[in-house]
Amino acid sequence: MPAIAPGAASPLGRASELVLRPMRSEDLPEVAAIAAHSFTEPWPEESFRAELGSALSHAIVLECAGEIAGFMVFWLVADECEIANVTVKEGHRRRGLGRRLLNYALQQARQNRCTAAYLEVRRSNLAAQRLYTSLGFAVRGVRPGYYVRDGEDAVVMWKNLKSE
Repeated sequence: MPAIAPGAASPLGRASELVLRPMRSEDLPEVAAIAAHSFTEPWPEESFRAELGSALSHAIVLECAGEIAGFMVFWLVADECEIANVTVKEGHRRRGLGRRLLNYALQQARQNRCTAAYLEVRRSNLAAQRLYTSLGFAVRGVRPGYYVRDGEDAVVMWKNLKSE
């Protein structure tokens, strides 16, 4: 996916403000640092590197004024989209960037004829759950003790893409 030309319309808004582009190997230290500040159990840099080489993986960054403001990794497998990792850097939150990243993934899922999208989120992450609910995701189940470090449950959220 090429960077969006300056001034061109994009799924994210005006490209002069935001640029959505593929994650590159030179981004990995910054992406891993953002993950480390965002998650209790962050992916290490090596995990992001592995995603760059996977045909099923879509690893993207969202730049704001030339700075990586957020990232997402999602997988399109058969007729499903799994949101594997998404966050917005502190200081850029509460500006709709997470919603824009998720909308991009859902758009790609629809274009690839996916019928559903799903993700796991910490039970305690109510802000993220509210965002996902506002995008049409619904609780589908719970994975007890999913997070290894502290044993917290994961809430599985699912969105039907067939009816859209």
